[in-house]
This record gives sequence, C-alpha cells and structure tokens, in this order.
Amino acid sequence: MRLPATVTGYRAAIAAERCLGIDDGAGCTLRVVEGQVWITVDGHLRDIIANVGDAIALERSARTYVSAFRDAVVLIAPMRDPRDVAFAMREQHGLRTLSVSVDRGILAMAAAATAQLWASVTSTLVAFAAHRFRATLAAP
Repeated sequence: MRLPATVTGYRAAIAAERCLGIDDGAGCTLRVVEGQVWITVDGHLRDIIANVGDAIALERSARTYVSAFRDAVVLIAPMRDPRDVAFAMREQHGLRTLSVSVDRGILAMAAAATAQLWASVTSTLVAFAAHRFRATLAAP
C-alpha cells in the first residue's frame, strides 16, 4: 500500500523479531507501511496487532513498543505541522528508541494567542451586553 505524498514523518524499519521503542509519541499516528507489527503501550492491558495500511493513534506519553513479526516498516506521522516535531533515534541496552519532541515554544505561542483572542471576544460580548442593558433601562 502506498501512502499519500502528503503524509510525512519518521520512517523506521523493524527487522523480524526485533522491537522499536517510541517515547513521547502522543499526538502522532503510527502507520504500518510494510509487514505486521505488535504494539504494546506501557500501562495498557490490551495489545494491538496492526497490518499494512493500519493507522494507530499514539495517545499516551508512555513508552510504546512496536515489535515486528516479520520485517516491517512503520511511519510515525505527527497530526500537527511536521515542522513543529523533531525525531531522534538512539540505542540503549539493545533497544532502538525513537524520541518524539514537539516544539513547546510554538504550542505556548498558540495557547497565548488563543487566550488573547478569547479575552478580546469576552470583552466585546460584555461591552455589548452592558450597552443592551443600559438601552433597556432607558427605554420608556
């Protein structure tokens, strides 16, 4: 199965009977491009078996383990602008681990802009309500 050209992210090959750890994958989707994988999330009681074409939302910031039954390729794709997400692969104690980090600065700026917008909207609504209330009191 070919993915649309617009899907970007980190492509990782996993050899048969090997495992890939994913840290802080919340906000990303894991897509199986080739093969079949077994997905385990720390703290979850249920595992997932995913085949080519399946997409799994990585919802928790807990470590996710992706094991391959046979050689597999997965794509970890951010649900937001890929320029705001950085991927770093490392190997520790024989386990390849992919760390996903979101540019918190951009998220903080977006949150501040949203708060400012809501403050402006609220201020406008309060002023309008006060004007209407005064108009109602002045009416005969």
